[in-house]
Amino acid sequence: MKKSVLSTAILSAIVLSGCGGSSDEGGTIQGRTITVIDGYLENAQVCVDRNENGVCDDGEVIGKTNANGQFTIPASDKDHPVIIRSIAGSTKDADRVGYLTQSFEMTASSDSSVVTPFTTLANANDMSIEDLAAVLNLDSSVISGDYVSLKGDIDKAEDAIKGHAIARSLVQELPTESANIKGDELEKTATEINDIINQHNGDIKEIEDYDIVKNEDGDYKAVEVINNLQSYLIKGNEDKDSPTSTWNLANFSKHWAAEEGVFSAWLTKDSLCVEENSQSECMSYSVNGDVLSIPSENGKEENNAFIYTSTELAFAVPDEGDLTLWTTSDLTTSINFTEKDFENKTWFIVMDDSKDSTSVPVYGEFRFGVFNSETKVGEVTLIEDGEEYKTTWTLPSGNLRIEFDQQAGDNPLVIRYATTNGEIMIVNDMDQHADVYAMMTQDESLALNIVEKWENAK
Repeated sequence: MKKSVLSTAILSAIVLSGCGGSSDEGGTIQGRTITVIDGYLENAQVCVDRNENGVCDDGEVIGKTNANGQFTIPASDKDHPVIIRSIAGSTKDADRVGYLTQSFEMTASSDSSVVTPFTTLANANDMSIEDLAAVLNLDSSVISGDYVSLKGDIDKAEDAIKGHAIARSLVQELPTESANIKGDELEKTATEINDIINQHNGDIKEIEDYDIVKNEDGDYKAVEVINNLQSYLIKGNEDKDSPTSTWNLANFSKHWAAEEGVFSAWLTKDSLCVEENSQSECMSYSVNGDVLSIPSENGKEENNAFIYTSTELAFAVPDEGDLTLWTTSDLTTSINFTEKDFENKTWFIVMDDSKDSTSVPVYGEFRFGVFNSETKVGEVTLIEDGEEYKTTWTLPSGNLRIEFDQQAGDNPLVIRYATTNGEIMIVNDMDQHADVYAMMTQDESLALNIVEKWENAK
């Protein structure tokens, strides 16, 4: 089930470098510098919409943002609208630990110096920023500008904090392609989020730590922003001998998963403790940005770079390679799949295909079709190296079973559903060792970038 990690088209888009202004003998021809903000977005693709069709067409991607979310559009393109592509697993948000967990696009007109959820919403509804500011009852200079930096302005700090909180929450409603934005629905969501924020009675700075997230039922809940790795990993533990929260760790490498199994860990301010076979051992540790460092057997530190974080689970890449799952869920229990999880959806699975201790990360694409409620059988197509293989899927005992009986020597793929955070499903192949896990996502960019970081781990 191997597949090319990066197609030529995706690779060429990811590696494009940024451009600056240009000059000639008669003086400097000024370009246009934009700042891309949810928080500041690093490594987001910049697309100039030259034909103004609302789509980032081939040849319109001109570079990517720097660590401050900035990019200078050359003078030849400065009068065009822009589309910003934030790519799961590749783009970083200064507000959060690790890479973005979902892909989305934002837009701005040719006269804007920022690209934000607010410029995107205004464009989608063909309204001015001033009109949007009036709808949200916020200072128009906050909505039209860099609301992150304006939190340092004493006169605008409150509106800037509210604006930042709305923006952080609103991006989670943005689709992968800006052409699919439903402006009326997005405006309704923005006003509802704003109303919830305005009901907050405490210090306005407290909302800095939360996103207001809408679930599938349309209800909202406050979700903690993961902006500090140490706090995220500690999860309120104070006493190393009496932790109130623990992590379950599993290695995605088939070899090491079978060797080490799933084990528990917890952190306090000063200690990291590991429990295996009812025996616990505690050690010192340090955190620097997105990296957790712990002592190793050879006397050196082992660095674990966290590339993906969410409330329920995270992925880290250790120095020696491989990919490690951290989750607060019990991986030994099972969730029953339902037909709604797959019917007419495309899923990408990331797993290890190695035969020894050296991981071979691969991913596969499954395009699920209709599910016959009478026969309890669905259609699915495996896309592999440009080839299509059509077969069927069923859900025996709540597991996913994909038939491969048309290919001599191939057994059916039977997958158990272990846990999810709503974006990623953690699963394991029933034909493998019980502690060998894989991940499934509907975001191809996220799958590709996780495979890439796993392959590049040393």
